[in-house]
Amino acid sequence: MKVRYKNLWIRDAEIADAAKLCQWWNDGELMKYLGFPNGLGKSVEEIEDKIENYTDEKGRLLLIEYQGQSIGEMFYDNLGNQVAEIHIKICEAIYRNKGLGRIILSLLIKELFNQGYQKIILDVNLQNTRAPTCI
Repeated sequence: MKVRYKNLWIRDAEIADAAKLCQWWNDGELMKYLGFPNGLGKSVEEIEDKIENYTDEKGRLLLIEYQGQSIGEMFYDNLGNQVAEIHIKICEAIYRNKGLGRIILSLLIKELFNQGYQKIILDVNLQNTRAPTCI
């Protein structure tokens, strides 16, 4: 997937992104809002395997770029029956609360509908009190 809107990009994660994803996923401060206060404890190799195993049939791990810099990640799972479940995270704190999440979410939802999905589920951790107000 490659979706662009002005200086924002959503693209498929690549093997070269594994180190950055590892940094984010193992950051307890960042991941605590998703229920992982100690991070995920994943290695670069585990993340590389995850990237390689995503397919259009299963779903995709995506990177969010803004002005040429990776600022977050999102993924969607194909639940079957034209239903996708999506997750989004702006990982770089300086890019939060600027309205980027809402734009990125809208872009992804539009693209998934264009791909034939009929229902989109947004998964939000109820302990993440900021997320529902941002949407």
